[in-house]
Amino acid sequence: MCRLKIKVRVVGKKNQEFIRFILVPKNIRQRGKYHVSLGYWDIRQNRQMRYIVLDIYKIMVYYSKGATPNKTVLHQFLKEFQEL
Repeated sequence: MCRLKIKVRVVGKKNQEFIRFILVPKNIRQRGKYHVSLGYWDIRQNRQMRYIVLDIYKIMVYYSKGATPNKTVLHQFLKEFQEL
C-alpha cells in the first residue's frame, strides 16, 4: 500500500464552493478518483452557518494505517477554529 494523504478537494460552482476532504495516494492529484471521502466543509456564501462535517471514525482508522494530513488541510482547520 502506498502512502496515503488526506487532501482538500474543492467542488461546486463559482462562488458556491464546497470543500471535500478525501483520501488519495501521495503522488496523485486531487482531481482524479479518490479512495474515501472523509468529510466535507460547506463554505457557500449564502449560508449563515458554515459547518464542518467529518467522519472521525474513518479518519482514525486511516490515520492508524499511516495516512497523514496535507498542509492545506491543517491550515484550513487552523483558520476555521481561530475564527470561533
